[in-house]
Amino acid sequence: MTTKQDAIKIIGLYFLVMLSTLLVQLLVVPLLETQLEDEAFAITFNTGLNFLIYAVITVLFILVFKHLFQFDFKMVKQNISETMKYSLIGFGVMMVFVVLIGVIYQYLDITETSVNQAALDFMFEQGRIIDWVFLAIFTILLAPIVEEFVFRKAVMAFFKKVPAVAIIISGIAFGYIHVASDDYRQIIYYMLIGMVLAGFYVLSKYNIYVPIIMHMIFNGFLVSLMIIQYSML
Repeated sequence: MTTKQDAIKIIGLYFLVMLSTLLVQLLVVPLLETQLEDEAFAITFNTGLNFLIYAVITVLFILVFKHLFQFDFKMVKQNISETMKYSLIGFGVMMVFVVLIGVIYQYLDITETSVNQAALDFMFEQGRIIDWVFLAIFTILLAPIVEEFVFRKAVMAFFKKVPAVAIIISGIAFGYIHVASDDYRQIIYYMLIGMVLAGFYVLSKYNIYVPIIMHMIFNGFLVSLMIIQYSML
């Protein structure tokens, strides 16, 4: 069971690493100004940095919050079939929501690509194999672990007495972190995806492995489509 103290530590550690990374970037980027003018180097620098940041956070989470991972893993071992059932059904619901969001965006005449998606498209178009590898590991493995631990395990711990509120706040926070400052019309997509992940976290009796697996399958599916698309160009 996640306590509020655990939740505060999780969020605090997450932002501590992110702020530390920002400070390192402020120091390192000026030193690499010439190299970063090269597009290929800049892409590898950014994909590699994202990979490194989330790898560090993942390792720290596993080391510091080992008891939380172990507690939820007991639920997995007790009923593996239920964990997989919720995970696969949850993935299916996420895909339904993707279609639904597409219809909503079409109705609202929101046709531009999100900043997040545009960055991925650019990386796949201009990046090298090493960049694809960094992105695949980051997106399919590391991001689901880190983001589910922060936005489900930690954020929702503050509102467990009112699950509906926890789901909404978790979804909004998840959406907010995925959009740029001038890209808020795209928050609907990420917010609803976050709410689906939060909903199945509640349905699974707060087993963090369910939204992690859902998130991994979902990201893996999307990345696979992009790899197939751009490898054929």
